[in-house]
Amino acid sequence: MFLKLTSMVVIGLLFCLSRAARALDDGATQVTVTVFNDANVSSDVLARAERRATTILHAAQVRVTWLHTAECATSSSSRSALGRNPCPAADFSIRVVRDSLTLPESIFGVSFLGQDGSGRYGDVFYATAYRLSESARLNLGEVLGHVMAHELGHLLLGSNAHSSLGIMRPHWSGEELQSLRMGKLLFTKEQSQLMKQKIYKATVSADSLARATFTARE
Repeated sequence: MFLKLTSMVVIGLLFCLSRAARALDDGATQVTVTVFNDANVSSDVLARAERRATTILHAAQVRVTWLHTAECATSSSSRSALGRNPCPAADFSIRVVRDSLTLPESIFGVSFLGQDGSGRYGDVFYATAYRLSESARLNLGEVLGHVMAHELGHLLLGSNAHSSLGIMRPHWSGEELQSLRMGKLLFTKEQSQLMKQKIYKATVSADSLARATFTARE
């Protein structure tokens, strides 16, 4: 006897197929990122940050769709979430917090990776980005967007993602800040290829799981 096909399986299968189709259109791979604005960053600054992170990742052929918890209800939402639709499942989550309780003030963010190098969650520290924007006379949204892209780079690349070149450098000095100002602080070609490969493998695995569920029998 065939198992009944649930709506969640249908949604998951259609999502995988549509994402693969979009990837074939322009060679880019697709990821979704939920943003938690715990630091209450202004909508203008956050929007500019997302645009910059989008541009950086798209240059690496990774297309980003941003989801916002203010517009939907997560499983941990309170009564204020009543009347809102559930948040769609996301590949990654970025939480913009005021600062870190344990890390030095010079740290811009942190990504949470397992022993196998995989991870889905990262924090970005608003106060550190603000101090850099003030001291280096950079746009706050631009700085925040570069930091968000850097942390997503950790989640997409896995362990040992730091590099001697580009946006994944562990420390940004005068040269990196000048590239940031000019919009040229980007991922390398090698990092772009690795990110695309990992996203493709994850998409294929999810698609295979949906198909296996679809064809399961009792």
